[in-house]
Amino acid sequence: MRRFMLFVVIGLAFLQSYADIPNGYYNQAENCSGPVLKTKLHEIIEVGTRLSYGSGTNNTWWGFYITDQRPDGSVWDMYSTTVRYFSDRGNSVGGMNIEHSFAKSWWGGSKNDAYKDLYHLNPSDSEANSRRGSYPMGIVESPAHWENGSIKVGDNTYGNDYSSWCFEPEDQYKGDFARAYFYMATCYEDLTWAVSQVNAQHALSGDHYKVFKDWYIDLLLEWHRNDPVSQKEIDRQEAIYSLQHNRNPFIDYPCLVEYIWGNKEGESVDFNTLMSTSNPDYMSSNDKSGCTCEITTPTLTSPRSGSIVEVGNANLNETVSKSIEVVGVLVSENVQVSLSDSNANCFTINKNTFTAAELLDTASLTISYHPTALGEHTATLTFSSNELSRTTTVEIKGQCLAQLSEPVDADYYFATSNASEAQTKRFTVKGTNLASDITLSISGISAANFVLSETQLDKDLVMAGVEVVLTYLPAIGNQEATLSISSTDFETRTIGLHGVCSFSALEATDITDNGFTANWTNANVDNYVLDVYSKTVSGNEPVLLFEEETLSTEVVNSNDYLSTSGTVYDETSKGALRLGTGSGDGSLVLKNIDAPMGGTIYVKAQAYNNDASVLLVKHGSEILLEQDLSSNIEEYVIDFPALTESETIVLSQGVSDERVNLYAIRVEVGGETIVNVSVNGFPCSVGDVQEYAVTGLAHDTYYYTVTPQGLPVSEEITVRLDNGNSLVPTEHAAYQYYIYNGTLEVLHLGHDATVRLYDMYGRLLENKYHQMESCRMEMGQRGVYLLQIEENNQKTTIKLIY
Repeated sequence: MRRFMLFVVIGLAFLQSYADIPNGYYNQAENCSGPVLKTKLHEIIEVGTRLSYGSGTNNTWWGFYITDQRPDGSVWDMYSTTVRYFSDRGNSVGGMNIEHSFAKSWWGGSKNDAYKDLYHLNPSDSEANSRRGSYPMGIVESPAHWENGSIKVGDNTYGNDYSSWCFEPEDQYKGDFARAYFYMATCYEDLTWAVSQVNAQHALSGDHYKVFKDWYIDLLLEWHRNDPVSQKEIDRQEAIYSLQHNRNPFIDYPCLVEYIWGNKEGESVDFNTLMSTSNPDYMSSNDKSGCTCEITTPTLTSPRSGSIVEVGNANLNETVSKSIEVVGVLVSENVQVSLSDSNANCFTINKNTFTAAELLDTASLTISYHPTALGEHTATLTFSSNELSRTTTVEIKGQCLAQLSEPVDADYYFATSNASEAQTKRFTVKGTNLASDITLSISGISAANFVLSETQLDKDLVMAGVEVVLTYLPAIGNQEATLSISSTDFETRTIGLHGVCSFSALEATDITDNGFTANWTNANVDNYVLDVYSKTVSGNEPVLLFEEETLSTEVVNSNDYLSTSGTVYDETSKGALRLGTGSGDGSLVLKNIDAPMGGTIYVKAQAYNNDASVLLVKHGSEILLEQDLSSNIEEYVIDFPALTESETIVLSQGVSDERVNLYAIRVEVGGETIVNVSVNGFPCSVGDVQEYAVTGLAHDTYYYTVTPQGLPVSEEITVRLDNGNSLVPTEHAAYQYYIYNGTLEVLHLGHDATVRLYDMYGRLLENKYHQMESCRMEMGQRGVYLLQIEENNQKTTIKLIY
């Protein structure tokens, strides 16, 4: 940034604690050049953490609260001049979006670390965010198609390679955006770039080294050079570093841009010759390229004055050590090292004097931390001599804290299908430097299902390690609780407890030609109800309720069965209705449908532009379809259950902000359905048993379910009686078929037979031409099917129930 601005007060704390580049952070990249240099930087900065996307604790807006807040509490918005204010940390700000400055569609929109990386995420005015879209950056021709006093959108005039729409930020932020793009191209160089995306294709080359096309590199270099690193960028980086634990090398060392994309490409980098933005002289320097760092007076180049050395964690009366490099330039005298401050007695150093020869050749200083009391301890290392240009002071830190080392913070899981048998899990409780005893407790709605062998532990035993037994008392369903391990010495550790006990009907055994034994798991109840039944077909052919071959708000408003909710938009040129815009989500609602036999929805849909769109279709809380959409217009078929006129079916965006285009919709109601016919004497109560013999059956295929007392019914079990492979002759004796485990096999075919399988709505599922005597087809889900066999210009159609 060329224009200097006040820095957020919050950020000052980070500046004092983190403004120095961690010692040795870029060592892997030393003396590297070209693609090797970029890959080394990639390996350094790809590590760390990324906040979850969105609002809430430890999410993007929680990060923005410290990375993009001005001193007056307002949002630092690089996309508009509108002033908006943060409320509580983690809350989103009204009228604003999370902007991907490096458009997410440029790598295909995958919600990976790049999607969540704060180095290219910014709080943005919602309208500006929508107008900016995924256009490449550029210089906008005047007059712009759209501008708001901060950004412009219009035709690009930079260079001769691209003249379509682009996005142009303010001059004071152009370098910020350029360095964010260089960071993304480096940190995520292993991504597959979407070079065919409608806007990305003009900026991305597909090359994993330089990533960008030549004209775009020229633009980014120009902005990087003309708008050098500002205090705002430095402070924002330190705030992000405190959250993500990685850095932007092009903010730390601006000259690195030249070694990869600029006038030093191919040269090996020597970090000692570069000026970093953490150098106190950088902001006052006339040359902010960072490519020269000439030293003319005796100077210690390592450690840096004001840096922090974390020696480590230690137990009481134990010692931990850490070594640091001590390097001097142009020194000719000895340098003295001293320890000071109130906790200096907790630290020792192995040398108090370095000769000039040692410093010129790179020396090492070992710092040892030996705590005699609990707490966090700091001291100051001072390096001084009569000739040094400045005294170097370094803060050293160590901590000796009471802590719980076991169990680790990971949830415990139990799973069983037998509700009468308890399960156990053993874990160790162990800590260090404890002064108080430990309490274990279980809370939550299902706390009674989990029992601890111990609830109070002596501190001395815990420091040696104590084994505790956790017992799960299962009940059918899911049980959730929380184990808390607490003491006045450390922050309470919580561990989630999860139990699931499933009741299941099991496969039948002892199958004969007229009976079988039904089986099921133990639900720990006094009675089970067994239902045994066969299936038959009921109903009529489906009836068309309505069909709309194009969709728009006008079409919806004129249809008694349709309405919209939320934000929708007419894609007039496409003949489509878009669910959702940049300012909100939307849905299409099916209403006033009287369908006691259920029905089917046929809808044509497509992802909007390059959004990661999902079509979600729900009947109340029941999900009927959750479908990822592509850039192609495709038809999706959704069966729905019985409906009354007061019920609705809602078609909406499965992912917020990821828009959906709907092109056409058709609804049919009625149709054939399968009816269960219970065997005489069923359903019946069978008592507290886990098996029951069923006899006196006459057909080929039966089904059964089991309902434990007070619990939901089990899944359905299919039983095929043992009567010679269950071959079923058709009315044409020439053909025979049978169905087993979802596979249909048709026998006695001629050598030129065509076999077709249709669903109950007449949709062709499979079409096979056979020159063999048998044919196999997969049936899919259970239902009514039509089997058609064409041979010698004769067609035979058979209705199947599976």
